[in-house]
Amino acid sequence: MMGMLQLKLDPAAEKAFKESKTDKAVRWIRLQIQDEKISETGRGAATEDVEKDIDGGLRGSVKEEDVPFYAVVRATGDCDWVVFAYIPDAAKVKERMKYASTLENLKAQLGDSILGEVRGADKDEIEWARIKALVSKKKGDTDFTDAMTESEKQRAEDDAIVRKEIAERKADTSYGGVSSGIHNVTFPIGASAVEAMKKIGAGDAKAVVIKNENGKLELAETFADAGSIDDVTKTLETESRFIIWNVGKQVKKAEKKDDDSSEEEEEKKEENGSACDHLFIYYASDSCPVKKRMHYASSCGACYEHADANGCHFLKRLEFSEKEEITSKEIENALKPADDDDDAGEAPSKPKPKIPGQQGQRMLIG
Repeated sequence: MMGMLQLKLDPAAEKAFKESKTDKAVRWIRLQIQDEKISETGRGAATEDVEKDIDGGLRGSVKEEDVPFYAVVRATGDCDWVVFAYIPDAAKVKERMKYASTLENLKAQLGDSILGEVRGADKDEIEWARIKALVSKKKGDTDFTDAMTESEKQRAEDDAIVRKEIAERKADTSYGGVSSGIHNVTFPIGASAVEAMKKIGAGDAKAVVIKNENGKLELAETFADAGSIDDVTKTLETESRFIIWNVGKQVKKAEKKDDDSSEEEEEKKEENGSACDHLFIYYASDSCPVKKRMHYASSCGACYEHADANGCHFLKRLEFSEKEEITSKEIENALKPADDDDDAGEAPSKPKPKIPGQQGQRMLIG
């Protein structure tokens, strides 16, 4: 078995690391074994987003996924650094052994500023969350502010303010919001968004998409005659959105006497005073920046109440974290009564329970 190799850190790489310990413009330095020494082969600048620097910058620098390397990552300012050892399974056996057996020697040469190491065998394992978890484990509760640029510190402060606002608004923007008025709403709404809500409430639109723009609910798009929910979802991108979907007038199956009772159905349509029924869909995009996700979460109840007050009649509220989850099938399932028997007389198969994180809607209320 190969023991610990005593490969030397190249003087230029050693100098670069020493300088980077006090230079907060550098987020990571990539090192690779070349000509029996450990040399620098790249570095990444510190931007306003630590996670992006690692998950995007360092991971994005991997051009050949079968080639191993080390990355020395600044974790908490100029004091604590972490070595990320990328040793892919696809690399040659000899290369894997060389990098694995050189790791301890490299940490020793880098000195006491190395807090520990994180290993990854797959490109997707290069992520800030794993490095952050190691630091938290080693040092306890760490806020990481000393690893941040001034812009990052400001953003962290802004996020803390938003979290406090959400906690304060929680009682007013919960999903048990009032249906007869909007006196609890703390988010303003644009005139075009109100008009769109009235339009779809009257049945004159198929879908309305609402966005949160700097704390104000605004109209993103109106669909006059979308063929299916797929026509709406294909326009969605990474930012969260609120979707009001017109499902027509839903008549409970148990209240129908026969398939030809059209007059009875027309009476049912006017029973609650609305021209049509709707679904409220909250697209809580996982790809949306954290701060914006929090803004959307805190304004969700307000958006629902505004729509309710402007003529929409909601049957259900649904939440999805990925736009691929918002499908015609999911909409159909949401509208299906719980006791809806199969027309052929056979009991319908029960859907498999969803595991958190898997695709499929999260039903918020019935």
